[in-house]
Amino acid sequence: NTVWHDRETLFTDMAATASQSVHTNNNLGIYYMDTDQWDLARIVLERALKITPDHPSLMNSLGILAEHDMRYAEAEKYYLRALELRPHYVKAVSSLARMYYDAGAYTKVANIALLEYQNKNDDDLYAVYALSMIRLKKYQDVIRGILAEYGEDPKNSKIIYALGAAYWKSGDKDTARRYLSQVENPNLSDIEFYENIERL
Repeated sequence: NTVWHDRETLFTDMAATASQSVHTNNNLGIYYMDTDQWDLARIVLERALKITPDHPSLMNSLGILAEHDMRYAEAEKYYLRALELRPHYVKAVSSLARMYYDAGAYTKVANIALLEYQNKNDDDLYAVYALSMIRLKKYQDVIRGILAEYGEDPKNSKIIYALGAAYWKSGDKDTARRYLSQVENPNLSDIEFYENIERL
């Protein structure tokens, strides 16, 4: 039995013995991206693309690579292709929503997150939807939506935060504090915490 002492040795050995495997090459590319070796990632992912041009995980990896290179239209194309190949693919949904959010395309983020929430009923997706709607200044929509989905006592801290932030941004600071006091934020002072909400 071969013993691999680290991820790089594991993936490079696998790539040497299974060089025609899209999974192996994609995993090695992900490793290289994770370790900030973008040129090596590009080589390995392009090799994987020649092996299997329509692989959802590879499309997501190529999207991350394109996004790193600031080729956003190409990154979007790869993420959308991953979702065509595997609808509701969590990694591609996450990558695409993050890219849109970073670009300030909050309507696109809200649409993706709500669609995926309706498919998976995942609280974190609803929180992403709510925070995107807050960025769009749709505070009352967020409040009504959360109360309809979760009632007045949601359990998920991200949902509680979104509800408190929506109340805060709508001007109801007392109700906001009731929710926001339930959210632990050990790395920020109270002033910093509320300043961050103001920046939403």
